[in-house]
Amino acid sequence: MYLAVLLAAAAVGSAPPVGPHTGCALLLVPVIVAKVGVEEHLLDAAFPERTDRMRGVARLVPGFW
Repeated sequence: MYLAVLLAAAAVGSAPPVGPHTGCALLLVPVIVAKVGVEEHLLDAAFPERTDRMRGVARLVPGFW
């Protein structure tokens, strides 16, 4: 879901006027990365067995992070 938001933001960021749209799209990246981190911690706290199961699994971009 978050990857889809980033891809949509990249599409909007490439539309004229490029400057403001790209700036807004780039602002989403740290927000989404922080949100993923917070959700990961909440899920790990709620489901302790999840930590071992999720080791090595990509969080946002398959094969990357």
